[in-house]
Amino acid sequence: MERHIFNGVETSREKYVLTLEDREELEKSLNKALEDYNDAAQAGYLSGSEQDGHHDEGFQLSKRNTEVLFAQIQQIRDVINNSRVITPEEQENFVALGNGIVIEYENDKSRLAFIMSGYVGGSSDIRRKISIKSPLGKALIGKKAGDIIDVKLPSGLRRVKIVKILSPSKALEAFN
Repeated sequence: MERHIFNGVETSREKYVLTLEDREELEKSLNKALEDYNDAAQAGYLSGSEQDGHHDEGFQLSKRNTEVLFAQIQQIRDVINNSRVITPEEQENFVALGNGIVIEYENDKSRLAFIMSGYVGGSSDIRRKISIKSPLGKALIGKKAGDIIDVKLPSGLRRVKIVKILSPSKALEAFN
């Protein structure tokens, strides 16, 4: 996987597979993060102009908030810029954001069912979610049912088989 540095933040050239709805949600999240960033920057400017900027608690808080928001903006842009939108017909063919996935660990044949989630939130009523930025999420994204892949997890290298892929609407029904 190619790595690039943009404004001091590492970005990747990996391909994400998204539905049109997922892409639109990410764009809404990006717009909200940009608004929040501008608000935090403005608050920091106003607070800093009232003090010397180094001892003012409000300025320091705004500075931390803008740093967090900047990183979040870069991550969202990375996904948007390195994704392709799939049609509804393709939704069950590839692992994508929002899909329900059933995997089987090859060593013990145990199964895990979850929904591929974005790293910037998502539906709070779903208990089993895996982030597309997690090691497992990165390894699965764009793969097909039946694919067997090796995934480097914190617990070690695991071989995983993709048993089933569900469209986002079917996943919500099945996992809720």
